[in-house]
Amino acid sequence: MEKKPLVRVNELFLDESSGFAISQILVLGIGLAVITSGILSAALLGLKESKISRQELMAKTASESGVTTFRALLNDNGDSLFYYFWLTKNCSINAIECPTNILNSTIANPSNQFWEDKDWCNGNQNCKGRRVAPLCNYERKIGWNRTTNYFKTLLDGTPDKIGYDLLGAKKEFNQFYDIKSTEFTGSEDYGITSILLEGINKPISQNEKTASNKLRVNFQVNKKIPLSGFAFLSIGENVDDDEDSLFLGNLNIYGDNGSSPKGSIIWRRNLDDNFSDCASFRQQAKSNNSNFPRKGNGGIWVQPLKMPKEPSLGGIKDIGILICTPEVINRRGTACKLNNFQEKKTRNYLIHSIFASSPGSRFEVSTSDDSIVNLKILGDIDISNGGIFCHRDKSSKCGSGNPNNLNIFFSPHSDNSASNYNKLVCHRNGNGGVKLKNIHTISSLNTKYLPANSFNIDNTNNEKFNAFIYAPSNTFISIMPENKLVQTVNTNRNSVLGSMVVTTRGVKGWINETRGGRWEDKMTNLFVTSNNKLIPSENGGVTGSIDTSFKNQDIIAMGTKNEYPKNNLIKDVILAYNRENKNYSLFGFEKQRSNQANDSSSQRSLPVNKGIIKRNPVINLGTNLNTSLAIYWLNFYNIRLSIRPTISNRDFSGAAWVKNLCFDNRGKKRWYFSEKFYDQFNKQPKEKMKFGVGYYRGQSILLWDTLRDFRS
Repeated sequence: MEKKPLVRVNELFLDESSGFAISQILVLGIGLAVITSGILSAALLGLKESKISRQELMAKTASESGVTTFRALLNDNGDSLFYYFWLTKNCSINAIECPTNILNSTIANPSNQFWEDKDWCNGNQNCKGRRVAPLCNYERKIGWNRTTNYFKTLLDGTPDKIGYDLLGAKKEFNQFYDIKSTEFTGSEDYGITSILLEGINKPISQNEKTASNKLRVNFQVNKKIPLSGFAFLSIGENVDDDEDSLFLGNLNIYGDNGSSPKGSIIWRRNLDDNFSDCASFRQQAKSNNSNFPRKGNGGIWVQPLKMPKEPSLGGIKDIGILICTPEVINRRGTACKLNNFQEKKTRNYLIHSIFASSPGSRFEVSTSDDSIVNLKILGDIDISNGGIFCHRDKSSKCGSGNPNNLNIFFSPHSDNSASNYNKLVCHRNGNGGVKLKNIHTISSLNTKYLPANSFNIDNTNNEKFNAFIYAPSNTFISIMPENKLVQTVNTNRNSVLGSMVVTTRGVKGWINETRGGRWEDKMTNLFVTSNNKLIPSENGGVTGSIDTSFKNQDIIAMGTKNEYPKNNLIKDVILAYNRENKNYSLFGFEKQRSNQANDSSSQRSLPVNKGIIKRNPVINLGTNLNTSLAIYWLNFYNIRLSIRPTISNRDFSGAAWVKNLCFDNRGKKRWYFSEKFYDQFNKQPKEKMKFGVGYYRGQSILLWDTLRDFRS
């Protein structure tokens, strides 16, 4: 039985239970092929040449029609997802010339193909790599079986007829094309797809020979990232992260100036082959109280897409550890103020860590379109307890900076990658925050037992935080603390105490001396419990990570006693707030040296000391720190407190590509998916870094080999 024209097959099922949609680009492509073939046929039949010449040319037009149809189908960048077949290797059932290791009549399902990626697999022996095509289209399952069967009609071994048989029409020939094989060579971003096909001109009369024209055509295949697919947020580093890497909480997504948001949240996970609950992504992301872009304009896309590599920066200036307390930021020439935007050039800085973790602390950076700033961060950024990250456009107010003009690249030292011990993840029960996984006793402060570094920002000071954050190995944290009191640190030169509690590597630590000076004083240190366990920055309900006597405690301040009157009381203490019973207590802790205090340790983000907290509190201060007893002991240990600055909205604009994205359910949070940011995402050094859900297009034809043939 003669096969009907390919145009009959125009059904594409995204959902096995849903209806069908016509692939418009395919229909247009086939229509053009039919029209072109008809015009050429009429012209050829009028030529006063031999019948053989006409047959040769008609076979050639038939093969060209096959190329047009193939490209039109695979370049359909709508919901059809046919463009993923640019990346596959396939063979017709009757193909002789077949790509290596491809079985005849085997049509590759792109969702069952994997990109090899050792970094993604992270030593996991069961990891196949990163899935080429997704199983879910945002919140619905993709019907890959029907889509694959549709594509299979191009390679089912039966030539596809061109045009229609019109009633009463007289013609001498029928034209067909037969696609033999397709083969892709390249990467996720760029490659070459080679197709082998045959154009056939078959006479109506059985006494004449059939002409054929074989073609080998190579297409240049490129990936394009549309606005709707651009990754404003990307979460997940490798196959081991999975669900623990995300807690969106009540984060709301907005567009520019009241416009509808467009863009994607890319959750880099491999779904199981039998995964079917695509509508559960909101629940999995703990985002039932969030609003997202409408379907088709982004939302949560679950697929381990390839993330761009960190760009190299030249002419970089090393400015070390920045501890930006009120006294430091008032010093002339302080590196906590990078406001020299008058320099009409890109400014690159190497920073070990940034800490603005007390009232009045502030890190400032001014940028402009002519003066882009790139920060290469080796350790942590902690903006908390009333501290501010101020990004200005030139000399305008804080929060006015263009996010495309400030790039923050977290670039941990090669031996500072996260281990499987004390792994930092999102705390997905309750209000969010972070917790530790695979908890291990801290016998020494080396990278084997320490979590990766973090960017903690608990307040945006009622302005937008505008930046591009590249931190694929690090954790982004934004948690509104329950406690209303914070420690006042280093407000003037006469302050007795210069120590400050900070979040480093997502856990609680401190800095000995915030005024600067020796390496030992300005490097980080870590608190551990009496059983040598780290303390997450959000320390509520984390089973097994801490002593039961210290469960639900948040460290809010630290102090050291006066010399007089001398007594047997412990010298160093922390002030802890119990989130469960709202009680304040002073716990003693003992410092133990673990690492060398020098530039090398600083660049590797190694803590110098660990502070072992005593099992029982030294003094119970009750729920009210205004009592005479509480005031006495706070003064005795030189602890000065103030009311935490009000946190209203936490607003962010730009993009964040991180390992873990850990928000909470408290307060208001907004992330602006800015079309302007997307449009300007071609400035150095990230001009080749556009990342997200893309589609593939076969563009330039790089090779066109033809071979004519006659057979009886």
